[in-house]
Amino acid sequence: TVDFINQRVASSLTWDFGDGSSSRENAPSHIFDKAGNYEVVLTAKNASGSATARVTIEVKSISNISNIPNIFTPNGDGENDFFFFEIKNIASIGAAIYSQKEGGLVYQWNSLDGNWNGKKMNGDDAPEGMYLYSIQAMGIDGLLHSEKGFVTLSRKR
Repeated sequence: TVDFINQRVASSLTWDFGDGSSSRENAPSHIFDKAGNYEVVLTAKNASGSATARVTIEVKSISNISNIPNIFTPNGDGENDFFFFEIKNIASIGAAIYSQKEGGLVYQWNSLDGNWNGKKMNGDDAPEGMYLYSIQAMGIDGLLHSEKGFVTLSRKR
């Protein structure tokens, strides 16, 4: 969302936001839906004539991590068999799963499409219980994301 302000007196104003939308308000707010560069043009008219001002707005993508589950059931029934979360505009990621009971590293991945299938790094099934996850990610917008929490592994059908 970008707030615009006209600092002059005019009998009529037209804002062209460069994305196919416009406004006739004196101080409009506009939401740019997609990342990119937009040339915003203000045309002001009064009894003395008209004037045009231009500015380029750079809209950057916003990165985030969301919908991290607190339980998953890797029991082969095709539902909720993997621990994963949603990422948006993430450039790189590292995720690690630790045993709460034993305290050691159980599983990890460094790919954007990674997940945990409930197995240890040696391929054996991890036991049911609560595990600590740690996620570190870098967004394409330069933001560092750090998420930590607990997830329960249950094999019940």
